[in-house]
Amino acid sequence: MRAILLLTLAFFLLPFTFYGQIHIELKKVNVDSLQSVLTELEGTEKINALNKISFSLFVIDPDSSIAIANNAISLSEMLDYQKGKADGFFNLGNSYYILDEFQPTINNYLKAHRIYEDLPPSEESGIVCLQLADLNFFTGRYKESFPYYRKALNIYEKLDHPEGKNRVAGLIGFTKWYLGDYDSAYYYQDLGLSYISHDGNQNKVASHHIQLANINRSQFLDTGDTLFQNKTFQWLYKAKDLHGLDKYYTTFIIYNLGSYSFDYQEKERNLIGVEFFKRVILLADSHKEVCFLVPMVYRRLGEFMYEKGDLDSAAILLNKALELTKRELSCFSMKDYKNPTRANESRWFLKRYKSLTYENLYLVYLKQDDYKQALEYYILWQNAQEERYFEKNKNLISLLEADTENEKTGKQIAMLERDNQINELKVEQSIYFNIGVAALFVILILVGFLFLRQNKLKNEHKSTLLEQKLLRLQMNPHFIFNAFSNILKFIDNNENRKASNYLTTFSKLLRTTLESTREDLVPFEKEVGTLRNYLELQKLRYPDKFEYSIVVDDKIDEEEMSIPPMLVQPFIENAIEHGIRHKKERGKIDVRFILKGKKIQCEVEDDGVGREKAWEAEYTERPGHKSLATEIIMDRIKLLNKKFRQKIRLEIIDKRSDDLEALGTKVLIDLPYGNVY
Repeated sequence: MRAILLLTLAFFLLPFTFYGQIHIELKKVNVDSLQSVLTELEGTEKINALNKISFSLFVIDPDSSIAIANNAISLSEMLDYQKGKADGFFNLGNSYYILDEFQPTINNYLKAHRIYEDLPPSEESGIVCLQLADLNFFTGRYKESFPYYRKALNIYEKLDHPEGKNRVAGLIGFTKWYLGDYDSAYYYQDLGLSYISHDGNQNKVASHHIQLANINRSQFLDTGDTLFQNKTFQWLYKAKDLHGLDKYYTTFIIYNLGSYSFDYQEKERNLIGVEFFKRVILLADSHKEVCFLVPMVYRRLGEFMYEKGDLDSAAILLNKALELTKRELSCFSMKDYKNPTRANESRWFLKRYKSLTYENLYLVYLKQDDYKQALEYYILWQNAQEERYFEKNKNLISLLEADTENEKTGKQIAMLERDNQINELKVEQSIYFNIGVAALFVILILVGFLFLRQNKLKNEHKSTLLEQKLLRLQMNPHFIFNAFSNILKFIDNNENRKASNYLTTFSKLLRTTLESTREDLVPFEKEVGTLRNYLELQKLRYPDKFEYSIVVDDKIDEEEMSIPPMLVQPFIENAIEHGIRHKKERGKIDVRFILKGKKIQCEVEDDGVGREKAWEAEYTERPGHKSLATEIIMDRIKLLNKKFRQKIRLEIIDKRSDDLEALGTKVLIDLPYGNVY
């Protein structure tokens, strides 16, 4: 368990560097040529030239960049040139970022953002949104990053800027992965790849491949499914084989290949991992921006030796990692990097891994019964954690204060504009002022009324829409059509008894379904009867295709039990339509209700072709078709869990043989028992 945790920490944070790259990629200019003609320029042309010079200097000479940006802002205020003013604040934010001063960095980015929002889209406005998203991420406000990402994506779409759209999609995909939303992470990485032309930047392609590898590895660590592990290495090798990659990306790919090789409990794989790590050390020594990978290599090897039980070797490697980490931090300078975001990330990694290395050493010495050393490193570990905690909180407080100040300033500007309008109206004629105030008051009341009414309509619409989705899910038009077709077939064949039985069963099912549509709970016995009717109808629809069984635990008091209606039926339908229907042989569906403590566990198990083959078959038969059944059921469960005290839990298991062959699907639904709702 401990080994898995260490592995998770080792890989989980590293890949952010690929997407947290500086977003400031505007074209640099020749500073000397601009300065030589600066005296000849006037008005907005002079302001634009000053901002271009400031932007070109912020990395190499941030102090001069700040002075020039302030000059541009002053001239812009005199001329009421909003674009020049916004660009000036943008350059101030960049310069303070290089100087490692968080408060003025965030303040100036927010000032620029507020002005850009009232101007036509520009590359600068998109970059500011991405920088604000990054700063929110690094202070732990992950979800607060998304509004800025969405604004940036909207800007780049209006500019028809493929590189910008690619960058934003990658960042959103990374953040979704970081938060555990793997489906969304896949979607945005694929979207990012779609913005890159065939002859586009291969480094960007590599970034997406690496992220797709990390998403699969997360799923491997979560599930233990080696299919995800194999896909992890497929994506990494695909990234490695790209031509024209710079040393920065090549080094990271090799590091991941080395680190992930230790996931295998195989000597050959471990030796391959060591060879990859040797290459990382050689590459990183000659590239400043990835030199922090070297202590990470030694730390990862130290963890590996700890897991093997070679504590002496683990201590040597971890102390080497600690020595290198301290050395990198002691000589760290933002100016050594081409961009501030990448520098910020490197320092963030170094501080985090220093803390983790202290923890590793504490565990090694504790296991060696060297309690004096163990205590020493435990104290260092706790101090490092506190240092990182206080630094993060300090930046978070600065960010929150800046947000508050920005909102306050925005309100003050709006109030000043309104006051100016009112004063002008007073000068013209006082009666117009009174009429305007009265009209404003009426409009505010009307807007408030419309706002409340709109919210009410939205909520009613959402509720109605969910009910409609549920009703379609419970008894879809295709099934009803097929039912009537079967009845007509029996009649045409003069099989009147079968037609009568089918129609009777179908009418019972339709009636109970419609009756339960608006009920939160129905009697357990009634729901089981509905499921039985449904399965009988499906057997008539697919004769000799499957057998079924419904087993109810004897300990369950069916008269006292109440459960949400039609919660189990969609999974039975999935088992038939997707699992059994595509199977050549006769199938089997087992529905079981088992009493476990104060809950009922419902199991729907089939021996069909499995979800992957079913998806492939469905895609072949109906390209572009998207099943919403599971999504709607999840919406229902979320709503029920908010409403009821006891929670419903859903788990879908892909059954596999020892050689990973699909054996069907098993669905587990935990339902509260009795009157615990």
